[in-house]
Amino acid sequence: MQTLLDTYKNTGTIHHAYIIEGEKEIIVSDIKTFLEENLKISTKGNPDFLYYSFDTFGIDEVRNIKHLHSQKTLSSERKIFVVTSSVITIEAQNALLKILEEPLLNTHFFIILPDIKNLAQTLISRVVILRGARQKIPDDIKNFLNSSISSRLECVRKISQEKDRDSALLLLDIVEESLFSHIKKNVEKLEEYTFIFNEISNCREYLRGRSPSIKLILEHISLILPTSLDDIKSKQSAIQ
Repeated sequence: MQTLLDTYKNTGTIHHAYIIEGEKEIIVSDIKTFLEENLKISTKGNPDFLYYSFDTFGIDEVRNIKHLHSQKTLSSERKIFVVTSSVITIEAQNALLKILEEPLLNTHFFIILPDIKNLAQTLISRVVILRGARQKIPDDIKNFLNSSISSRLECVRKISQEKDRDSALLLLDIVEESLFSHIKKNVEKLEEYTFIFNEISNCREYLRGRSPSIKLILEHISLILPTSLDDIKSKQSAIQ
């Protein structure tokens, strides 16, 4: 977010569209502060400041935003869209392209996502990518790979009860990062890890679907992960 402030101070302008990766509550607060203190745009009681929070940012949501985007501002020179979502579908990304290719003057988008791994390059090319504060990682997620099966399943239970897709995706990211760090020390075992990385990738895509079963997806990951890194080969053989 400091990049946004620095750019504005240096140029006096802001881009028409930003996608910001990170923790949505912190980033939304930072955006509101930036708008109010630097652009003098009120974020309260302002019909031209539009904030939306979705679990899934899909084609229907984009259509609604497209309709609002086409309307004139009501109380100020600028119209601001702030959108947070756990997931943005491919269909929504394609629909957004049509808006971002011909943005209206003084209209700005701030789209906040927990990660940008599934963004199409065509969309990335039309926005400015920023990275904000990352979600604080709970200890049970941070230590998931090195936990017992029962501890993993308890972590899964809490995430699924809260229907917390952001935490589910965070868990997959942390597990993947942990495995990659071990590969750097054991490059000769790369082939043994491949099936696990494929399963993590598949589960990430399932979580980005419209109505995923968080419990089943994370339980699957809990059971296929080794209880020790030396156990990877036996897990692979069992699944195959």
